[in-house]
Amino acid sequence: VCAQLARRNLARANLEAVAWRCREKAAYERIVGALAARHHFEPVIWSYALKHADAERTREWLEWRLSRGALGDLGPVLSCALVDVEPVDLRAYDHLEYGPLVNARAHRLGAKATILNEGLAGQWRSFLLQVAHRPRPRRADLVAACHYLFAMDRV
Repeated sequence: VCAQLARRNLARANLEAVAWRCREKAAYERIVGALAARHHFEPVIWSYALKHADAERTREWLEWRLSRGALGDLGPVLSCALVDVEPVDLRAYDHLEYGPLVNARAHRLGAKATILNEGLAGQWRSFLLQVAHRPRPRRADLVAACHYLFAMDRV
């Protein structure tokens, strides 16, 4: 199989047909080595890196999955030894500015504090969801929290 991988046009080859051989670690290492030598990435074969605890190939496979938005169900933030997922990098979250800087209402409306600006309310909830998925807030999160609290007259 590896001799064929070294000779054939990999763009036309059905590499998923040989993926089952990657169940064995020795075959996986030979096949991945042959593909890597030709600078060819095949997601199905690289996914076996999880089975064989191949950190380098697992990182490459996860980055490929992230670039296609395929890991969106993991939450807004993921940080581990293999990969860091930041919603700003994936364009899933942007820091926004809101105006006016001074709110027209100085006192609470009703018994409960509400955010009258719906855009700001949605942004605040999105921000809180990100911070909740981190082990601890970063300095940038604390600065953003101050910004939102000032914008909502909560300080």
